[in-house]
Amino acid sequence: MKNKKIYLSFSNQIQAAAALAINDDIVEFVQEERFNRKKMYRGFPYRSIKYLLSKYKINPKDINKIIYCYADKIYPKNEIKKNISLRIDEGLKQQQYNKIKYNQRLNSEIKLQKKLFSNANLFLKKFKLSKKKINLF
Repeated sequence: MKNKKIYLSFSNQIQAAAALAINDDIVEFVQEERFNRKKMYRGFPYRSIKYLLSKYKINPKDINKIIYCYADKIYPKNEIKKNISLRIDEGLKQQQYNKIKYNQRLNSEIKLQKKLFSNANLFLKKFKLSKKKINLF
């Protein structure tokens, strides 16, 4: 795939998926649930990425740019907590939640965001890709 611009995009939120663009044309998009048979899968799309790279015979080092789309591109914990807290507050205006439920939900969202962010870093390390290649959305 020499002399071609290769972009890999993926999302690890609900309906995790990956997309591949070559020379500014999207060539394929695939959802992780296709491989793991879990509807509305929320997690890192390892199999989707592997499928795209394998099908189009792309070495990860040939990728020009990685676009990592995830809700709340936030880190570290203080920012995660602040942002998720605002989201939950909006939802709570419509429902009656008690403080214990609120804190449980907040802590579980923080834990999930940290895990998803960590998975993206592991992906970069596994393929020895530079963090300079990744854009967060």
